[in-house]
Amino acid sequence: DIREELEAFFDVHRECGSHPGGIHLEMTGKDVTECLGGDNEGVTLEGERGLATKYETHCDPRLNAVQSLELAFCVAEKMREAQGLSLDLADEKVSLELTMRV
Repeated sequence: DIREELEAFFDVHRECGSHPGGIHLEMTGKDVTECLGGDNEGVTLEGERGLATKYETHCDPRLNAVQSLELAFCVAEKMREAQGLSLDLADEKVSLELTMRV
């Protein structure tokens, strides 16, 4: 699970007292199904949102727009934690999701 790996990346740096220098993700604004997971309209192995239904890349698999935003919020939350800030971004995430669906 990419989210768990991303969270572990930040947690390890926090525990070691080091600074995460950055991450690299392949992503697209298209509604592709190239990476498993996602909270909203998540991609599964099979079915209506199955991995093979919209697998378009000939290279590295990409996160779709919703998966990309979910990970962006995950990174933002981890960065805020690292800075000792406790603002919960959940309300902002809900607001953004509602805006995207309109």
